[in-house]
Amino acid sequence: MHISLTDDPLLQTWKAQKPPHLSPQEHGNCSKETQFRAELELLRQDLEQNANTLVVGKFR
Repeated sequence: MHISLTDDPLLQTWKAQKPPHLSPQEHGNCSKETQFRAELELLRQDLEQNANTLVVGKFR
């Protein structure tokens, strides 16, 4: 399953509201940036745990 952030309606709305002369950083943060960053951190932790499990299993 492939999930693309570019398909997210909230992100598309934010991009559409950005004036062309501003960079994304100058335009400001998406209203859900904190939530998205927290979710990405949980995903990163899960991926790290899975990678560590695979490495341990390989060397048994």
